[in-house]
Amino acid sequence: MMARDQTRYRTPSPPPFANQENMEEDKNTLVTRRELARILKDKGEANEPTWEISPPFRHHILAKPYPKGYQPPTFRNFDGAGSAKEHILSFLDDLGVFKNHQELKIKEFSKSLTGRVFTWYCKLKANNINT
Repeated sequence: MMARDQTRYRTPSPPPFANQENMEEDKNTLVTRRELARILKDKGEANEPTWEISPPFRHHILAKPYPKGYQPPTFRNFDGAGSAKEHILSFLDDLGVFKNHQELKIKEFSKSLTGRVFTWYCKLKANNINT
């Protein structure tokens, strides 16, 4: 039996990058953001896709303040299942005394959509809704 101070321990294997050859390989694959931007520019891929996020209604509607005393209700959601007409009536009911505010209805309607119907709404072109 070995004495306590003579116990042999297995040393762990060095990490894969510990030898010089692998370190050189890693140096070649790590790049800074500036280097990456230069590489992408050289390849013609420097421009990131732009996301034009614009509501499908006129911007003046978005700029209008909410009516005094308006507290956004919890709208019943519509995902395309069931009757669209019933959903619109439910939406107007959820607006309560504010159901006659045309611009408010336009601003708030998307909040009642979900799933594929919301996806459809998001794909509408800017300024597609006029009234």
